Formats: sequence, C-alpha cells, structure tokens
Amino acid sequence: MSFVQYAADESEAKEEAQYELCAVMVHQGTGADSGHYYDLIKEQVSGSWFKYNDEHVTVVSKAPGVDVESASPRASVAPEEQKGCYAIVYRRMSGNAIVRPRPPADIAQELTDTLHATHERETKLDSLAEELITQRSVSKYDRLSKLWKTLEVRKTNPLFARSITFLPTKMLVDIQAKELQVVVDDSKEGASNEYTKLGSKEAMEANLRDTEVYFDRQAVTLCHDGKIPVQLVRNGELKAVNRNSALLLLEPYGIFDLDALTADNICVDCLDRSEADQLFKDELEKDYAALTSLMKSKTSKEDELKEDRSDYYWLARASFNKFRKMALEQRAEDNDAHEELQTVVFEPQEPSPKKAKASANSTSVANGTNGVDRSAPATSSRNGHCARIPFNAEIKCDHGRLNPRFTKRLLVPPHIWDIVMKYFGNSVFVARADENDCQQCLNDMAMDTETAAELDKIAEEIKRSFPWLKTLAVRKWSEWTAPGRAEDERAKFALCRQFVDLLVKFIRGKSGSRSSLPHICNECVLCDLHARPMFPLGDEPDGEMCCVVPLTDVEWTELVSSDHFKNADQNGLQPIAVVGEGTAATFKDYCDECYVVEMSKRREDRYYYHNGTVNVSLKGDLTSSDLPDDAAVRRSARPRRGKDYTSVKISSNEKVIELKVRLMGFFNATPRSQLLMKSDGTVLEDEKTLQESHVASGDVVKLIIEQAVDDDDDDGRPRQLERGFKNTALAQL
Repeated sequence: MSFVQYAADESEAKEEAQYELCAVMVHQGTGADSGHYYDLIKEQVSGSWFKYNDEHVTVVSKAPGVDVESASPRASVAPEEQKGCYAIVYRRMSGNAIVRPRPPADIAQELTDTLHATHERETKLDSLAEELITQRSVSKYDRLSKLWKTLEVRKTNPLFARSITFLPTKMLVDIQAKELQVVVDDSKEGASNEYTKLGSKEAMEANLRDTEVYFDRQAVTLCHDGKIPVQLVRNGELKAVNRNSALLLLEPYGIFDLDALTADNICVDCLDRSEADQLFKDELEKDYAALTSLMKSKTSKEDELKEDRSDYYWLARASFNKFRKMALEQRAEDNDAHEELQTVVFEPQEPSPKKAKASANSTSVANGTNGVDRSAPATSSRNGHCARIPFNAEIKCDHGRLNPRFTKRLLVPPHIWDIVMKYFGNSVFVARADENDCQQCLNDMAMDTETAAELDKIAEEIKRSFPWLKTLAVRKWSEWTAPGRAEDERAKFALCRQFVDLLVKFIRGKSGSRSSLPHICNECVLCDLHARPMFPLGDEPDGEMCCVVPLTDVEWTELVSSDHFKNADQNGLQPIAVVGEGTAATFKDYCDECYVVEMSKRREDRYYYHNGTVNVSLKGDLTSSDLPDDAAVRRSARPRRGKDYTSVKISSNEKVIELKVRLMGFFNATPRSQLLMKSDGTVLEDEKTLQESHVASGDVVKLIIEQAVDDDDDDGRPRQLERGFKNTALAQL
C-alpha cells in the first residue's frame, strides 16, 4: 500500500517500503453519539491478534477483515448490523526481522515436565469428580425412586389406619424438585471445574456430603376437634402415604413425628358437618327462590287498602339482594365459634439434619423442636376481625331506630320475615311497619331542608349582585393593567383564585349539595414572615403557586361591603393592592425576599416524593423490535408508546442505579449498559439519589442503551467484510 503522501521527507517518499496492518478500532452502533468501540491489535513479536473490549482481552484466531480469494461471494456484502470502522493503523515493516530468544534447554524441559504433570493431575481430578458426581446422582435418583414407590398406598395392599399418614402435597413436590436440583447443581459445578480445584478425593466427597437441602415451610390447619379436615383430603391438599416410608423421607430434615396426621385421626364429625352444610345450601337456595317469587308477586290496590299491614316488617332492598351471601357468612361464623384452631407445621431444621435428629431425642414435640409444631394457633374467622354488620342494618339510623333517610326498603308480610329470622336469628335489625321513623333524624332532615333553602337563596342573591363573577376566573392581568385602559376599569386589587373557584362552585351547585358559603381569604398569597404578597403577577395559572385574579376598585368595594362578606374585615382580611400599569404592574408591598425563599423551598419539595412515577423513554441504539416480550416493570398506560416507553414507581430517596435495576427487566439491558439523561442532557450518576439528581415525579428521563459486543466473534467461518473496511487495504487481506 502506498503512503508516499504521508512521508516525513522526500528521501522517505522515494524509498519503497512495505506496511502491515497492526491495529483497528471498530465502532458498533447507529450513530457517533451512541454505541460501542473496541480495538483489534497485533502483537509485534508473536504476530498474534488480540481483541481489547473494555477490560476483556481475548485472542483472535485470525487477522480482521476478509480474505478475498477464499471468501464466499456473499462475504463482500456489508452485514445488516450497523457497524463501521473508526480507525486503521499500519506499521512500516523493517528489513531486520525480530528474533525471539529461546530459553535454555534445561529450563524449557523443566517447564514442559511441570506442565505435563499438572495436566495429568487435573485430568485425573476431572475424571474423579465426574465419577463422584455420577455416583451421587445415580444414588440419589435411585433412593428417591424407590422411596416414592414405597410411599404410595395401594388398594391391593390394605394397611392399618395407623400405618397411613397424610402429608402436604406441596411439600412432597418441593422435596422432589429440590433434591433433584442438587444433582443438577453438582453437574454444573463439575463442568466448571469447581470440584477439581478442591485438589483431593476426600475434599470432593466431603463437599458432596455437606450439601444440605431445605424445603419450604408447610402448614396444615386442623379442624376444631384437632383432627384432619376431610375437605383438605378431598381438595388434594393432603396426600395419603405410607407412614414408615414418610419417616424415612423426612428423617434427613429432622422430622420424626407424624402422629397428628395419621389416617385414624381423620375427623368423622367433619363429614357430618360437610353433609349438613350441603343440606343448608340446598335449603337456602329453595328459600331464596321462594322469597324472590313472593317479592315479585303484585297485589291490587284494593287489596292493599283492605289489608291490615301493622304486622308487616321493613326490609332493606340492599340486604335482600345480599340475602344468600350474608346467610352463608352467618353459617360460617356460627360454625367457627370462638375456638382457636391448631396447626401442624413442617419445617426442616438447620444447620444440619443430623444435629436436628440428635437434639430431637431430648426435646418435646410441643415446642416444635422435632420439625413439627402442633401448638401453633390459627385464629378463627370471628377472632381478630371487626364485627360483621347485622342483616337489614341499612335501615337503622345512628340513634338505633328506623332511618327516615333510607327510602329503598320493602314492606314484607310475616311469613317472609320468618324465613329471614330462620337464617339470622338475633343478628338482624327488626323494624315493624307500625314503628315510627326516628324523630331526631326527622328534626335533622327538617333543619337540613331549611339550611339548603337558605343557601339556595344566598346563591341567587350573589349571582344577581355580582354578574362579573362569571368571567372573573378567566381575566388576564395583561388586559386589566394595560396602559390604555380607563382608570375605573383598571385592576386595583388582587383576589385569591382559590376563593373565586370555591365561590363559583357554590353558585353553580345544586340545591341540597351546598355545604357553606366560602370566606374571603388572601392568606395563601401572603408570606408568613411579613404578611405581604410574595408571588408575582401573571396570566397563566401556575400549579405550584397560588394565583390571583384582578379586580377593579368598584368590584372590590362591592364584594367586601356585601351583606354576605361584610365581616371579612373583622376576620382579618388584608386587601392586596396593585400599582403600576402594563409590564410594570405589581403588588404595592411585594415581598421579594420571601418569594426567593419560598420558590427555593418549593423546588426542593418538588424533588421529594414517595412512591412517585418516573417515565423512561428509550433513545439511541435499540428499537421496539429488540425488546423482550415480558416486562418486570409496569408499562405505560399509553399504548402508542409501545415498548419504547415505560413508567416506574419509585421514591426520591432511591439511587439512580436502583432505577436502572428496575429497568433491566423491561429493556433487557444491564445497568452498566444503560445511560440515563434528563431532558436538558444532564447524565444521571449511579450513586446519586433521584432527589439529588433533581428528577421530579412525572418527569421523562431519556434512556440510551449501549449495545454489548460479544467476545467470541470467531466462529471458524470467513468473516464478513464490515462496512467501514470497504475501499481500504484491509479488504485485501
């Protein structure tokens, strides 16, 4: 390759020389502002190529580029990946070849013998480790297979009830899965030469023996009689197994007591209760159908006038709609009573089953040191819960009488009411038809009606007296302080926007929905230290500061002199006067000092939040098609954003690195390859919190993912020509 134009002087330009490729810098990514760089460098003495990818240095089997003569026709086509060459370095070849010195013969022979001995020893250790792992795997598999066969209870082999025990099905599945997982883990460690590093057969066997397996804690709740509930067996939660085989299975975990779950401990009374519950449900369905039919039947008006309904009862329609559900809840509550249920807990002992077995011979079962705790209580549904609302309680007022406000009620005859009483007994509110409504509630309702009428009258008077209230909230300071505006139409006072919004809501409210007339208040606009206005005038309402609206001198006088607001001065109302016009308009006693302090405080408060939302938008190398289908982080509710956008629930005291960890499951990128930036381009540092980084709840953070480069590029096939190597000498290698 000719480099005449780059020669240092004319003599070098006339001299012919050969140059060889010695280094290549490769860029991988969609643009110069993102992606990844790695280097391919040739070692001068050995002639080997090395790949420098950050801290990873690997040997490359052949020089980069494409051998045009041996490459396939497709090899010259640029790959689909966005790759390009950034820099190519050539070295001028010298006529004097570098001679690599050879070590002395005795030292070379000693090194050769040492390497052969080490290789032979490691090979033997590898074979020994593989043999030990295979023996353990076969032994464990055979033990579990035989044990699982002996656990099975067959009809052809009748056993005594005492010789059968019930174990949690989840526990059996968990034990089998974790015992077999040990075999898989041992095989992985053997493949990674972990056992070879131990150095001896004794160390390998000790390491295999010390592997302990613990299943997850399991609990079985007994019935009120302290026996096995039949329902657990019917549902498949408990599995009948051979008791002797079960003891062999659980002995390595330090569990030796299974007396509480033998077949002779099945509760026969639970069978009777189960049948009684089914009969109760059948009867409930029949009664509910009869009640529904009776409630739908219509009576003529003449019969209603003739019929004496003094012995009828009031029934809340809401309670009638929940009749079946509340009846079943009442039944369950009556069955639970007040007793505490016993629980049998299966929990493996730590640190080793042998120690647990040794200590079990000198301890009692009641303390749970034998692997099974039979004294742990499980509270009934009545204990520890709030009292259930009685049936028909909707028509009961706070004073314990018939509520006149509740009008959704039915008048039912005695024979229907008897059906209700059959299921609820004393847990029902009884209200006869001849019972009068609560007098105190009637008085309160009459007073509420008078108050509502009075508030309606006040609302009409305010609407009539102040017609300008309709447009007050949309007034702009730039218009009402304009230089060309008439003096009597120019803004002279400011009024808190919150009060205006409440007053408009009061006027537009429906009859009966108004609570009280709002009071004029400007305190939220004034500073606490000097009682002076501390916010500048502005047209656009700012969610972080209390805005004010403009009033003329006449409007302010009309408002504060009104009969409805005439006591405002006595309540400490401070007028906020406005001086100047145009852009020079401001408050008369504007407090600039407190404004700076308040804004600084509000900015700090803005970046402090608990369980807030930070939105993340993907930019740079990856697109939606590169992302995984599953997401461990909640995606945004905006479907148009797709996989390029997500929202994360996080608190301001959490670090940026914690946010990256949460994003890892969504964007399929490690925290190290993630680059988070704010909208202004500021890069977020991993060790800083979101509050220190000034990331507020609701902000959108940009994410750039640097594509990782695989260290194993050499697959034995001719390398395709990368786009950046075209038209260079590298393409001719």
